[in-house]
Amino acid sequence: MKPPKVPSLLEIIFIGLKPAKELNPAHYPKERQLCLQNYLAAIAPDSYLWAFEPPSTSEKVLLVKRRNLIEQMVTILGHDVRSEAEAFCKCSTPYG
Repeated sequence: MKPPKVPSLLEIIFIGLKPAKELNPAHYPKERQLCLQNYLAAIAPDSYLWAFEPPSTSEKVLLVKRRNLIEQMVTILGHDVRSEAEAFCKCSTPYG
């Protein structure tokens, strides 16, 4: 039997296709596990990143990706950057 597909870090952290709850450090190479554990510990318990629903339609993809980027910035840089992150995402184009 084939082991279950492990979501890539790209899918979860950078692209935001899956929620952080699907990230289990034990499924990744040992040298990445501490970094992943620290990342997960940095996410607030009530953060959108834990359990958001992946976009169900192509129209919702941009909204979900923008929200994900805002929350990633807040997680990594701290709560003080939320308004800057929102402003950045509001004026950014879908392609960068």
